[in-house]
Amino acid sequence: MHPTFTRPIKTNMQPMHTDIWHFENVPGFEDVRSNILRRPEGEQTMYVSRSYNRSGSVVTQNVFYAKYIWKKVGFISSATL
Repeated sequence: MHPTFTRPIKTNMQPMHTDIWHFENVPGFEDVRSNILRRPEGEQTMYVSRSYNRSGSVVTQNVFYAKYIWKKVGFISSATL
């Protein structure tokens, strides 16, 4: 579940499916998303950089990083309960 969503304590409704692409729209996220969809579990760090001009030369600096950790989980259908 994405950290911007509150975690339900108890609910009778199925959580709404949302593609992470709607929240993570920085350059380079395509590779992370592809790995999340293809691999059963993993961890990947993505550095987000910003380039700016300082005294005639372009300088690139890491602004922040995002660390993604995932593991696919199965689900129990209501028919098996």
